[in-house]
Amino acid sequence: MSTFDLSTGYAGGTSFEALTKRRTEKMEVAIPLTGVTSDIVKTMPIKAGTLVHGIKLVVTSLATATTITMDIGVADTAVTGYDIDGFDASVSGTAAVGTVTRSVPADAYPVIGGFYFVADGTIDITLSTITAMTVAPAFDLFVDCEDLS
Repeated sequence: MSTFDLSTGYAGGTSFEALTKRRTEKMEVAIPLTGVTSDIVKTMPIKAGTLVHGIKLVVTSLATATTITMDIGVADTAVTGYDIDGFDASVSGTAAVGTVTRSVPADAYPVIGGFYFVADGTIDITLSTITAMTVAPAFDLFVDCEDLS
């Protein structure tokens, strides 16, 4: 019986490449103070062929408001499978600096293994409730993604 070592490629034409293209991207997000009521804030651009497994949001600047409630997902209705709170729902925008919120397995996208971007798109923050905001919050948005293209 012959042994063929494919770990270095095979002279007969078999080759391989590293397919591990998973990474975490970071973006600083500052919610605009004026002109925002119940709006969508498009944040991190995601290229076609990317699978987003989940997100993490870390508060970096404290908001002054009675209420800020946000959903994190894909808000573009032209995108098949869009879900405004697919990564996280009802996130408090008035949480203390250092507070971390993240996708959990029960959220819509993580429960199915993530959201695959067929076309270029964005991770969106939908501001569902804002009451008496005088100082806008800021966050670090971390996106756990994998290039499948």
